[in-house]
Amino acid sequence: MLDGEENVMPAVQNNNSVESMQSHTLIPFIIGVTGHRDPVHLQGESTTKVEIKQAIKDCILFWRDKLGDKTPIWLMSAMAEGSDLLAIQAIEELQTSGLTGATDFKIIPCLPMASKAYEKDFTAAPNEQEFGLPGFKHYLNAYQKNIIVVDEQPPINKNQQPTDESDIQLQRNYQYLNVGLFIAKYSHVLLALWDGNSSKGIGGTADIVRYKCGEHLDWCSKMIPTGLRPHSEFDGQIGGVVQHIPIVRRQSASEQAKLVELIELKHKAYTDSPYPLYVSHSSNKESNPIQTFLSNEFALLNQQIVRFNSHAELNHIDKSPAKIAGIEKGLQDTAHLFYQADASAIAYQKKYRNNLGSFIRLAAYGLICYEIMSIVLNSSFGIAFNIAILLCIFALILLIKLDKKNQTKIKYQTFRCVAEALRIRAYLNIGNVPPDVKPIIPRRYRQNWPIINYASRLAELVLWSKTVKTDMPLLKAEWLQGQIEYLDSRLQMNDKSTLKDFFYKRPKKAATLLARWSRRSFILAIFIAIALMFIQTTHVFQPLCSSLSMPWLCNPIAQWLADYNTESSLAQYTLLSVQFALMLGTVMALWQELANYQYTYNGYENLRMLFVRALYLLDKKPEKLPAEMLTELAREAMEEHTVWNHSEHQTDLIHR
Repeated sequence: MLDGEENVMPAVQNNNSVESMQSHTLIPFIIGVTGHRDPVHLQGESTTKVEIKQAIKDCILFWRDKLGDKTPIWLMSAMAEGSDLLAIQAIEELQTSGLTGATDFKIIPCLPMASKAYEKDFTAAPNEQEFGLPGFKHYLNAYQKNIIVVDEQPPINKNQQPTDESDIQLQRNYQYLNVGLFIAKYSHVLLALWDGNSSKGIGGTADIVRYKCGEHLDWCSKMIPTGLRPHSEFDGQIGGVVQHIPIVRRQSASEQAKLVELIELKHKAYTDSPYPLYVSHSSNKESNPIQTFLSNEFALLNQQIVRFNSHAELNHIDKSPAKIAGIEKGLQDTAHLFYQADASAIAYQKKYRNNLGSFIRLAAYGLICYEIMSIVLNSSFGIAFNIAILLCIFALILLIKLDKKNQTKIKYQTFRCVAEALRIRAYLNIGNVPPDVKPIIPRRYRQNWPIINYASRLAELVLWSKTVKTDMPLLKAEWLQGQIEYLDSRLQMNDKSTLKDFFYKRPKKAATLLARWSRRSFILAIFIAIALMFIQTTHVFQPLCSSLSMPWLCNPIAQWLADYNTESSLAQYTLLSVQFALMLGTVMALWQELANYQYTYNGYENLRMLFVRALYLLDKKPEKLPAEMLTELAREAMEEHTVWNHSEHQTDLIHR
């Protein structure tokens, strides 16, 4: 009987049944496990597997403390005997410990092949059966609904399937390698229960660690599925860290690994990790310049996950629109996360727009008071207007400080980034477009919005589960045609729109009209200023006209100025008109800059052209490499969104 078996199964059943709706709407923190089949004890200590299991718990608790108890933790394990099953047992014990948020822990078995074929490789000793075949069967049954089978079978010879025993064994080794690479790619933290030695054969723990740290496995790259191949040297790696738990195994390898080649995470927030954290590799002892980049990217991603989960409220999702067929089909259970991200983005966008509207109104009120005060400067009204100006200035400062504290626009952008990444990947899923090794956003923005790549990989997991049915008509109708219709609505110029739609849903129309009227206001100010100059000139030179005996010119001017003394109210009101025209043009120009209309509608026009082209090609050549085209279209769309997001961030009130 398994150690603690009587407690394990009820705990699993309860966890699966009470998994909260909230956990489905939050971004999980994914921990993967790679390790040896025969761990004995921790290095430097004469201990048992109990201490190894405690080390795994310490690591999980470390990340829970960093991410908070609102962030669900997912554990990905290949469920091989030894380290993999030990990690599952460790997280199950945390689930039953009463730890806050532990009920939202999720275990995802990732198998290299069908379970029946997999069972042949279990050889644990009788006294370690909880980490052997009985344990495997138990957990397989407990987490059946979460299983992902990474059963890519790369043939040894492209023209034929392997036939002899050596080729079959070699193929199995590559399947083990692929499942290890899969866990390394899709986990944010890879727990490596590793003795530090190089791998004896294909797909060992050292190979998986090296892959996670961005090292190329050139000797086997042709046997790895495209979506799991190592990233380019330029990328370093796509994100995440290796957390190394040094262990002693029963059968140690002879060759020692060069740990100096692994580069540690360098960030002040993670100096208290119970075990070393690695982000990259180097071919020599010199520091790799990518260390800082990857360390900051890792830390920022964790911050963005915490921001999302801390501010995602179920009352947002209650207000979300009706269910979307493509999202439901392409994301399945992850669709809840999309609806949460989309609804929260709309909620925080509305809050930011309200703040922006208040900012513009206060600025306009202050400017109006400033212009009027010049007329009543030396009266009691002048004091009142001066107080009003000061109140507007203090209110503007307070509004900016509150926005810096609440970070409303950053929250909106975070939720919108996640929603867009999930939405685009959902349609790629129903188009059966395989994951691509290239990141979906431009490299230069990885350190600004790493959550985009992370959310996209979450959606890719749905495709790996092999439960998504291809539906190209739905993809064309909802994504391509739907996006074209959406962009057309935003680029409308002649429709009769409400004032709210004009400011927030018609960027091209708003940009064109605001630019036009801002320009007209400045031109009007110039003409009024010319009139003011004429008034001033006639007043100054009227005595000169009289001395020149020019009654035909002087008499009308004298009569016109007769009603105005030196402090002519006509001149004052004319000057006030100049000031108001300039103020109006300035306010419209300021609004246009803060609303970012110009960049938005230019991006819409460029994207529309791409979607129209893609729809045309799919209709014309539906069977000719749609996956490659859709991948490129998705990357273009996500790049446009990322660049727009970056420009939006530059116009945030917090930068005023």
